[in-house]
Amino acid sequence: MAESTKFVPLPSVLLCWRRFRMPRTSPRYPPITNRVAGSNDAAVIDANVLVYAFWSDAEHHGPSRRLLESSHDPAATLCVTSQVLAEFFSVVTNGKRVAIPRTPGEAIDAILALPGVVVLPVPPSAVFHWLELLRRRPVTGAMIFDIQLAATMPANDALRIYGYNRRDFERFAELAVVTP
Repeated sequence: MAESTKFVPLPSVLLCWRRFRMPRTSPRYPPITNRVAGSNDAAVIDANVLVYAFWSDAEHHGPSRRLLESSHDPAATLCVTSQVLAEFFSVVTNGKRVAIPRTPGEAIDAILALPGVVVLPVPPSAVFHWLELLRRRPVTGAMIFDIQLAATMPANDALRIYGYNRRDFERFAELAVVTP
């Protein structure tokens, strides 16, 4: 990833949460939208797309930003996981990964400004699938996070992922990898 200097926040829009076993009227959680992950068109956005979308001089800024902005369309169901958000936070606040690291507050504001993106839960079945994938495709180090994401996606009926690290996900036959 090219070093970037200009941080471009997206328009502030309510981050949508999909929760299990929580009443829709619970005051502790943001409202649940009518867009539900698990529809045939649900797609996950990888952390690298989020990072590129937020830096205007990043190599893949244009396509990444357009993809995120497309989440305003009610027909689009773009999703992330808490893991993807944590990876984004880790990159943008790390001076070894970006030229000008952001403060934790700026990174949190960027996450909260994601337009209409659904946050997928990690159901217990995803943990078992994750362990099975790990048994079939042993990895070490940071590659574990791609396997964890690849296990969480089918558990939520999201079988497409947008990302620039195609090779990391093409080894999972059940997933379609799309470059923005």
